[in-house]
Amino acid sequence: MKTSDDRTFLLINPNTNAATTQRLQDTLRPQLPAGVRLDVVTASFGSHYIACESSHAVAAHACLQSWADYRLAHAGPIDGVLIGCFGDPGLFAMREASSCPVTGLAEASFILAAQRGAFAIVTGGERWKPMLQRLANALGYGHLLRHIETVIPSGAELQADPEMALRCLGDACKHAAASGVESVILGGAGLAGYAEGLRHDCPVPLIDSAEAGLQVLLNRLAPPAPQPKDGFYAQWRNMTAMPLYDAILPVLIAGLLPIVCAGVAKWGAKSYDNRQPREWLAHQEGYRARADAAQQNSFEAFPFFAAGVVLALMSEVEIDDVSACGWFFVVMRLAYIYCYVTGRATARSICWALALAAVLRLYVLAL
Repeated sequence: MKTSDDRTFLLINPNTNAATTQRLQDTLRPQLPAGVRLDVVTASFGSHYIACESSHAVAAHACLQSWADYRLAHAGPIDGVLIGCFGDPGLFAMREASSCPVTGLAEASFILAAQRGAFAIVTGGERWKPMLQRLANALGYGHLLRHIETVIPSGAELQADPEMALRCLGDACKHAAASGVESVILGGAGLAGYAEGLRHDCPVPLIDSAEAGLQVLLNRLAPPAPQPKDGFYAQWRNMTAMPLYDAILPVLIAGLLPIVCAGVAKWGAKSYDNRQPREWLAHQEGYRARADAAQQNSFEAFPFFAAGVVLALMSEVEIDDVSACGWFFVVMRLAYIYCYVTGRATARSICWALALAAVLRLYVLAL
């Protein structure tokens, strides 16, 4: 039974870089209190490491998709979502759709830094400077953000070379602190954990953005969820959490069913003549003859079904609808084959009709 102290947080890495995901986990999981679980997912598409406007825009989509995939697989409640990128791609959209608090590494760092007063940011990659200024303004912290110090190496390069990162970031933190601020934020998913080795050289408090994200969720400092249930206000088209292969796999299985029937018809027959298989089958009786007839019917049913799936996908029918029809068709066709081989005529006809209905629904959806 879940107690009041048991909480589950979701960390989404919008970068497709698994090493960044591992760095975030290694930094945050040792800091989890008893009873708190951190589930971690990595974006399935987008940039290896977000470093510009376009990769940030794609990451917002990838972040929403990762969240939707997770919620589809985990129906139970979660207590917070942390976007593992210092730029918070998709923050406002996910907050609108989620029933739990959502924050990002940047917003969480702003929240903690603002408690002390004016602050500065140190991060990797020069293109981040205007993006972070815009985000701070949008979140209401622009008046407290006094300086943004970007170093030439990107976050990915800093993550890959810790010794170079500590030298480069150490100088940047000292320079940022000299701007008359009360704290400095070390921002970046790839920089998670580096603040520990830099704090002794920084004259003001140094905030690790990843640690800030966890602390804001643990201490319930993130803005509250605006709605009691998960959901999008506008219907997405072909952006469902169900992957495309769930629509394609039934077609592959349906295409293999005639081979299954042929195997049933020929299996264990000592008199089978592989030089003249059709003539041999024409003289069979009982279940072997029925299996051969099921094979012929499976060949006849397949093109109509496959064309229906293709047309539905081309018409941008929701993938989960296509998948549902496809899997229902496969199940009914398997039941049809079983009933045919075992001589259950009435049940066979019912299964045939139901499989046909699934195909007809695909065509109706495609119209």
